Amino acid sequence: MKSNETKTYGSIRKIKAYGTCGVILGLAALAVATTNGVQADEVAKTEPTTVAPANTATNLPDSQPAKTAEQQNQLNQAGQAQGNVTVQVDNSQVNQAAQAAKKEGVEVVQDAPVDKGTTNTLAETQKAQAEIAADQAKQKAAVEKTTEDYVKAKADHAKAVEATKKQNDQIVADNKALKEAHDKAEKAGQDVNQAVSTAKDKVKAEFKDAQVSESSKTVKVEATKESYDAYSKEVTKVKEDNQKSIDTYIAEKRQEDKDIADTKAYNEGVRKRNTEGKAKVDAENAEIAKRNKAQLDHKKSVEAENAEITKRNEAGKAKVDAENKVIDAYNKTVTEHNKAEDARVAKEKAEAEKNRVKDGYLSEVVSQGLVFKNEADAHIDVKGADSYISAKGLHEAFKDITKSMGLGEDQLQQYVTYFSLPSAQDLKISKDPSRLTSNFELYKAKAGFVFGGEGNQFGAVNSKVGKTVTVTYTNLKNSSYKGRAISKMELDVTVKPTSENIQDDVVFGFSKNPAKGIEVAARYKDTNKDYKLDLSLRTRFYDADGNLINFEDNKDNPNEAKGLLSLSSLNAYKNHVETARPSDTARFIQISGSSIVKHDNGLVYSNEKDNSNGNHFGLNQHNIIDSTTSPYYWYLAGALALKGTNPEYGITVTSWDKLGDRKGEGRFTPSIWFTVTSELAATGVPTPPRYQKTKEPKNFIPEKLKEVPTPKLETPKNFTPEKEKTVPTPKAKLSLVTVNGVPTPTYKPTEKLPTPPVVPTVHYHRYQLKAQFKVEKHNYNAKGELIDDKEMLPEGINYYVSKWSNWQNKGNQSSKDVVKRGFAYIEDYDETKVTGLESRFQVKDAEGKAVNGLKMYHVLDRKTLSKALNDMIDRSGISPKGAFYMWVAEKPEEFYKAYVQTGMDLFFHTPMQNKKGFTGKYTNQTFQVQFGNGYYSNVVVNHVPELKVQKRVYNKLGNGQNLDGKLIKLGDKFYYYLDGAKLPANRGEALKEYRFFDDFDQKGDEFTGEYKALAGVDIKLKDGSVIKAGTDLSQYAELKYDKAKGIVEISMKQDFLDKVDNASEFDVDAAIQMKRIASGTFENTYKNVVNGHEIVSNTVKTTTPEPEKPQPKKPTPAPKTPAPALPQTGERSSIGLVALGLSMLAGFGLFGLKKHKEN
Repeated sequence: MKSNETKTYGSIRKIKAYGTCGVILGLAALAVATTNGVQADEVAKTEPTTVAPANTATNLPDSQPAKTAEQQNQLNQAGQAQGNVTVQVDNSQVNQAAQAAKKEGVEVVQDAPVDKGTTNTLAETQKAQAEIAADQAKQKAAVEKTTEDYVKAKADHAKAVEATKKQNDQIVADNKALKEAHDKAEKAGQDVNQAVSTAKDKVKAEFKDAQVSESSKTVKVEATKESYDAYSKEVTKVKEDNQKSIDTYIAEKRQEDKDIADTKAYNEGVRKRNTEGKAKVDAENAEIAKRNKAQLDHKKSVEAENAEITKRNEAGKAKVDAENKVIDAYNKTVTEHNKAEDARVAKEKAEAEKNRVKDGYLSEVVSQGLVFKNEADAHIDVKGADSYISAKGLHEAFKDITKSMGLGEDQLQQYVTYFSLPSAQDLKISKDPSRLTSNFELYKAKAGFVFGGEGNQFGAVNSKVGKTVTVTYTNLKNSSYKGRAISKMELDVTVKPTSENIQDDVVFGFSKNPAKGIEVAARYKDTNKDYKLDLSLRTRFYDADGNLINFEDNKDNPNEAKGLLSLSSLNAYKNHVETARPSDTARFIQISGSSIVKHDNGLVYSNEKDNSNGNHFGLNQHNIIDSTTSPYYWYLAGALALKGTNPEYGITVTSWDKLGDRKGEGRFTPSIWFTVTSELAATGVPTPPRYQKTKEPKNFIPEKLKEVPTPKLETPKNFTPEKEKTVPTPKAKLSLVTVNGVPTPTYKPTEKLPTPPVVPTVHYHRYQLKAQFKVEKHNYNAKGELIDDKEMLPEGINYYVSKWSNWQNKGNQSSKDVVKRGFAYIEDYDETKVTGLESRFQVKDAEGKAVNGLKMYHVLDRKTLSKALNDMIDRSGISPKGAFYMWVAEKPEEFYKAYVQTGMDLFFHTPMQNKKGFTGKYTNQTFQVQFGNGYYSNVVVNHVPELKVQKRVYNKLGNGQNLDGKLIKLGDKFYYYLDGAKLPANRGEALKEYRFFDDFDQKGDEFTGEYKALAGVDIKLKDGSVIKAGTDLSQYAELKYDKAKGIVEISMKQDFLDKVDNASEFDVDAAIQMKRIASGTFENTYKNVVNGHEIVSNTVKTTTPEPEKPQPKKPTPAPKTPAPALPQTGERSSIGLVALGLSMLAGFGLFGLKKHKEN
């Protein structure tokens, strides 16, 4: 077992080179395949399969130094299974020319980058780079010429602009003076007109009804400075006149408005007083109208109500009269019924009195008022148990008990009382946690043996001695007391501490239907001693209202309806006695002639040793009268008269010796089945009269009519309003004057500045170039043949070859910071399925030379790996699982210059052997870390099948009988049939060995020399021919026989195995003839060896008895050795071989000799 550590192997150049010629061929094939060449058929026809990784590698997440766009793009494309790498392209010359043009104002447009595609080889990359450089030179020259022309045009334009500006300065000064005079005049006119507009707004704002008129005065003005000045003087006088008119109007208007307002205010007061006065009168009149209407409405309502009362009185009287007729008829029927009940009860009591001394009748005349019998629809609930046995657990317990009694499951014993059997003493049978549940569950009885018959529903619980379990029955449909329904019955069951020789654990069984009974099972402490099982039973019955029923029991009162419970099936046997224990609340009443009597010890039980066998009646058969169908069932019974609300009685099961009456014989288990029922075994027990009640006749009382009121109506009031004053008419008016505006002056225009030169536009573009980045891995066999996805034999060797891809980075100019991120290669193998053959590991470059500068680590646990290497793995985004091999560039700068910058691909040879005992699918994958970024290779998948063999014994080949486990006569000949391993098709390695090794017991068996080797499946050869299943292959087998050691060895010849196509299934079976030479039992096992891997068969066993008359045996002739030659294949074959093969196949098919090998 390897410890969790990392093994460091130092520089890879220190590892010796191992391997076969085939592995070197595999390296060459992989190297040539990467440059689109072909070296061998096995490699040229097979493309590596790309398998998407579970999670793609990611780039470094930490802060990095500034990079060129090409470098950044290259890093961003890392972390993928099969990706492309951006090739650095120098666009700096074109970029510089474009920046210079933009600085001079040229419109520079960078077009979309031109994608030169993805190259697959170094030559393709160099060609694309040359084409890019030529085009970039053309772009640079065109940009620089356009920039030069534009700079000259800008200088000429600046000189022309300066001359034009001097001419325009004088024109601007003249225009300014004219504009100032115009603006002053224009503002004076605007001020007049604005003052008129403002005055109008102000007046109308103060006086909503103002009467304002406006007229316009025309003042002559021309577009000269002098005319503008005269205009300004005249409009100033117009403004002053307007202001005088405004002041006069406002004074007059304000006095006029005051007079009008005073009059309106007076009138408003008048209107308010009128409104309030009228509203008051209207309100008073409304109340008068409401009171008048209410009186009238009330009168109508009383009249209508009296009409309805009259109708109801008439209908009610008619209804009562009709109902009284029905009641009279019913009461007559009830009277007749009650008289009949009195007669019935008197007759039953007279019969009971007359017969109470006769066999089968109660010895006391009592009336049974309790009905508690069959309740098939009852609901059951059980509380107070230690644990509850589930329905499934109870069924499993019954099966265990049945099995312990030596019975089959078709005789399933479904008795809870059987938990007391000695074979059920193990408490797991009822208390195993898997057999318990949280609540009481019902088990439905199967066909077989059970109280209550098939289909009875009952459950079981675990309890302790001295602990009370309460069972409650509800949903009772047939139960009653004195004719009133019973809604619920509760029963407390306790195994009393006065019990003797009883273990603390007991089991109770409760049926859903109380008539089906209760089972109690206890267990002996000591089976050699007598026991006493002492039970206490308390009953509580509830009426329909949920009240406890109080039972009455006054002796010698035949008119009292009592609550009687049956004491039945109280058996007495030689080995145990079932007794009852009456109490003050459960008085015993004997059945005349019954064997059940009350003894001096206070217990009620049989007065004879075996009371259920019918000896008393001359029947003499076990339990013949212990059935409700027996006419003598009363012989085993009595009755209990209950008293109070919680009557108690007991049941005790014990031995005659414990009771002291007589000597017992043997011992029974401490268990009992009983019922709590009102179904008495006695004959002719009276029941109380079932009276019916008469109904009282109904009386009709009519409703009284209400008194109709006489309304007293009120007279409405009148209102006279106050008169208003006349409001004055407005007379004040305002007249205002506006003036015309001034004309716009005409200014002399300035000269237009010269037009600047048109800004030229230049276009340029960058280039993008990518190279395919592919991390490859493949599996080869010892011959150098590609075996990806092939079947491998157990313990076979995988000659893995992986490629470290560098050609894409040829000529790379990455910064030192990027190079320092490191380079590594990881072999992620499954250490649970393969073992690395480290002494044979090699790393070669594309020229076959040993690679320098790599240090190999065998990482068994990443915790022991240095922080720097762990950080490299984490930042690269790869995620190797479990153990792995890791090659790291010790000096990244030197490694970069030697292999990355030169584009030299590297090849890793990592042979690994399948672990002994492993079968199934296994995978292998590598990771490449380039500039700190991780890339996944394709996943190589292979499979190791599980090989199986089998051995049989036949008396003859073809249609023989399998003698495994049977007898072989002394001197008989027979065959050991060796069924070989079936090898799958699509194998990755050739057959080097297929051998049968049988080490038999030479004391009992003697090899006759005869053997056969047969094709187990159709076998395809490399020349395309097929050997059919069943063909005799003995001529291609070699026999070795060691008589002294008793060993027969049959090997398939190597020249035959070399002809087998690995794409074909392969299976050979062998048969060796033996002669039994001694008596006794002999066992035999054989081994099938495939390429050094041993598969052990099953063991066969045969027995030879001592012969009565030994017979001399004739010597067996030596077998003939057939001439070595391959069989005819396809449709034509040797007649002798076909006949033998068909004969053997027929026998195998008839007796099932061929095993299924599809697995």
